[in-house]
Amino acid sequence: LGQRNFLPRRNVALRWEHGGAVLKRQVGACCAKPPSACSLLPLRGAAPGQMSFTSGQPAKRAGPSPVLQERPARPHRPVRCVPQETELPRPYPNEIPHNEKLLSLKYESLDYDNSENQLFLEEERRINHAAFRTVEIKRWVICAMIGILTGLVACFIDIVVENLAGLKYRVVKDNIDKFTEKGGLSFSLLLWATLNASVVMVGSVIVAFIEPVAAGSGIPQIKCYLNGVKIPHVVRLKTLVIKVCGVILSVVGGLAVGKEGPMIHSGAVIAAGISQGRSTSLKRDFKIFEYFRRDTEKRDFVSAGAAAGVSAAFGAPVGGVLFSLEEGASFWNQFLTWRIFFASMISTFTLNSVLSVYHGNAWDLSSPGLINFGRFDNEKMGYTIQEIPIFIFMGVVGKSSALSIRLV
Repeated sequence: LGQRNFLPRRNVALRWEHGGAVLKRQVGACCAKPPSACSLLPLRGAAPGQMSFTSGQPAKRAGPSPVLQERPARPHRPVRCVPQETELPRPYPNEIPHNEKLLSLKYESLDYDNSENQLFLEEERRINHAAFRTVEIKRWVICAMIGILTGLVACFIDIVVENLAGLKYRVVKDNIDKFTEKGGLSFSLLLWATLNASVVMVGSVIVAFIEPVAAGSGIPQIKCYLNGVKIPHVVRLKTLVIKVCGVILSVVGGLAVGKEGPMIHSGAVIAAGISQGRSTSLKRDFKIFEYFRRDTEKRDFVSAGAAAGVSAAFGAPVGGVLFSLEEGASFWNQFLTWRIFFASMISTFTLNSVLSVYHGNAWDLSSPGLINFGRFDNEKMGYTIQEIPIFIFMGVVGKSSALSIRLV
């Protein structure tokens, strides 16, 4: 009687003793709810300790208690189901409330431990050698895509900053030329301050009210993520868009910030999105790379994205690998080293190629990173052999300073 599919087609009366009082439950074909939703009513003529179950068929006596007896059904009288005020005991423990589930999912740490139980081992045995080779190829393809997209994002930031900053300086320069002839620069100074303040305010508003996790460089957040701390929205596409816009507006506004630090966060977001084959911000699932939808796999790709961001910012693929190794990742192996180095090389090469084409030097590859001090004439500005001891001395001083800080 506990299942809706097993409701009888004729009226049924069920009675039993509960707490010294005889109670009755009536269900029937007219009842659209299961018996647990019907009320308990007193039933007359029953002795304590007896239970009466009536239907259209005779029942056998099971003993003195409970007693089963037959009673004619009432087909013409509909049975009215009354909701219970008190809920009957459940056979299983209550489920965790929905709000507690959301709270747990929001602050629960990431699971970087592979549970190698019997089911996991059986599933791994079913995968043949060709499938393992396919998975490994997909890992390298994802690393290449991470490097390409990270380099393109760095190119976009650099080109937009260059154009917006050039536009701002041209406007200020025209006003300086105009008002210098009249003997005053107050309006030009006010215009310059207004433009900077306006641009910075727009960047601050979109970060504060749209995605606050995009504030700052993002390096501490990525370090936390790589060490198992779950920060909501830290690797979302929405965070990447706000981060890119905030960096552009901050640099154009003249703040003492750079494009290099946020590139680490941007590369990590790109890696997290590509490796999972879906976007939570867009609410789209592309049904690709489903094998890598685990925290351990995602962590390795985020390490590659952070290294690609460092490589794109400074033009140093080895530096990106060392950053992930020393500062970010909590897990490392030899195969991960080569994949991260591959992603870093692709990122630097993409940035260098696109910026060289943009600046009119297609095959020069003269823009390895976002930091560029311009072109120098080696005949006039080249290094000499007398400067080598100075460079050695600078390296020794820097290493000694780092060692003293380490010892303290």
